[in-house]
Amino acid sequence: MGVIRKTASIGTLGMVNFRSKKEKLNRAERARDAEHLAREVAEASFSRVEGELRRLSSAETKAARQLARLRKRSRRVRKADRLTAMLNQATPALHDGMKVARKHGRRARKAAERATHRVRVGAEKALDEARSVMSN
Repeated sequence: MGVIRKTASIGTLGMVNFRSKKEKLNRAERARDAEHLAREVAEASFSRVEGELRRLSSAETKAARQLARLRKRSRRVRKADRLTAMLNQATPALHDGMKVARKHGRRARKAAERATHRVRVGAEKALDEARSVMSN
């Protein structure tokens, strides 16, 4: 910038300032603008992360509710299986009807187990996404 000022600063071993007031003001304004821009970018990304976190936590609670419902259904299926076994021992005449009921009970149990697995995997993925968002 000012060759005379810089030469005088070197010649007087720093007694004369190297930068003028204008230069110092320009540098400070540029630094302030850069800091302001960085703050805006950080706030925008933080609000985006907050939204993602809210979305993931709501998906996680939904998956937990579905898992609880499926577990309840699978308990009902197990109870139905126990009852059919007891009825088979008590009355052989109902044996054919119980076979059908048992078959449908097994199908329902397997479907519930598959659905439980899908929900559990989805909940684990949502949890992994939430952890990765929080770590970034």
